[in-house]
Amino acid sequence: MEENPKIIPENFHLFHLKIIESNIASPSNIKDLNYKIDVAHTTMHNTDQKRIKIGLMVSILGVKDDKDTDVKAFFNIDFHYIIDDFERFYEINEKEHLTFNGTFISVLLGVSYSTARGVIYERLNDTSLEGVILPIVSPAKMLTTRKQV
Repeated sequence: MEENPKIIPENFHLFHLKIIESNIASPSNIKDLNYKIDVAHTTMHNTDQKRIKIGLMVSILGVKDDKDTDVKAFFNIDFHYIIDDFERFYEINEKEHLTFNGTFISVLLGVSYSTARGVIYERLNDTSLEGVILPIVSPAKMLTTRKQV
């Protein structure tokens, strides 16, 4: 792995997006809510095929008067990428453990999360969560939300 590999966006190809799970519970009688939003992610890879999958799990919970409500949504979305220069972004140590460059994963998280924001916004139409827009977050901070599989 190069120490600071240059990111060339044209070498990153999002070729498949799949909504694995989508659950929305939205009783219509609840108004004026605040929302708690949690995001976690997973990564999987295939070095031979130069592929990486980013899985995003997004949970939205309606809150009123500091109490959780029955208004909630959960999304599990997979983003599949082919990376032309994939080998530049990881190294394998002596124990055969693969480690990715943090900037590389941050870029993929940013693209995936940004895309998920639009998908989720559209899915929430015609529910009591209509109009909820996921906040903009730092992809570098999302690195700490990794979920072990």
